[in-house]
Amino acid sequence: MCNFSLPFTGNVDNLVTIAKKAVTGAGGTFNETATPSDPNSRSGNFFVSTSLGHVTGSYTGDLSSGNVTVSASVGHISASYQTDGVNLTVNISHLPLLVPCNSVRDQLAAILGNNTPN
Repeated sequence: MCNFSLPFTGNVDNLVTIAKKAVTGAGGTFNETATPSDPNSRSGNFFVSTSLGHVTGSYTGDLSSGNVTVSASVGHISASYQTDGVNLTVNISHLPLLVPCNSVRDQLAAILGNNTPN
């Protein structure tokens, strides 16, 4: 449905750190869930209020790939992602009708470009 790649140096831990900074910087909450039986597993959820309403989401994955779901008043986005240390590849399987793929890509590019992993 909607697929794109963006330059991204790092692994999913770096991506989670950037996402956490973006959500908490906007006044939201970002929770990570530890999985003691699998130290490579990554999962969590987030919540933030925006001018468009409440946005909630969750993610699961490992150090190189995962899945994310984001819900808002306009609908939900379901996607998978992976990083090879040079690029972040996003494959969106569900996108609300009124949300263009380019808007999602541009917003993600802005978040990645305006944040550092540390």
